[in-house]
Parts: sequence; C-alpha cells; structure tokens
Amino acid sequence: MDNRELIINRAHKLLMEIGPTSMTMDMVARACGISKRTLYETFPDKKTLILECVAKEHAQHEQEAKHIFEDAGNCFEALFRIFKNPRQHLEKRSQAFMDDMQ
Repeated sequence: MDNRELIINRAHKLLMEIGPTSMTMDMVARACGISKRTLYETFPDKKTLILECVAKEHAQHEQEAKHIFEDAGNCFEALFRIFKNPRQHLEKRSQAFMDDMQ
C-alpha cells in the first residue's frame, strides 16, 4: 500500500469515528505514522483529503450496487437491496460523525 492509499484509509477511519470537524491533519499524520510534511506533500489541505475519502466511499458504494444488480433475481429485489444499503451505512456511523453532519 502506498502512502496515498494509507492516508486515505486511515483518514476515512478517523472521519467516520470522530467526524470532519474534530479530525485534524495532526491526527491523520499520527495515525499513519508519517510526518505532517509528508501528509501535506500528498494532500495540500484537509478539504482535499476529505474529498478523497468521500470519493473512495462513493466508489465502494458503486461497486456494491453493481454486485447487487448482478446478483439480484429481479429488479424489485435489486431496488430493495440498493435502498436498504445507505441506511445500513448510516447506522454504522459514530454519533460524533452524525453530530457533525447536523
């Protein structure tokens, strides 16, 4: 795993645990075991890093949806599973993340 992927994965985990307001670039660097300089060389700011985390999660959701449609017996089953999926993802979010979103 390269630094960029490591940073995105660890930042995404922090983001979901404590929310975007509480997450700092210092925390991300510490979680990755890298210097802040390395972090800022990879991502110029927190906003860019968060956008990458969101893009990663979006790509995962698209992949999940693709698999659901491929495996579903019919379109109704696929739609039911697709609409159930976001709810399950929201239920996994920490209270700190949800508080930030409000």
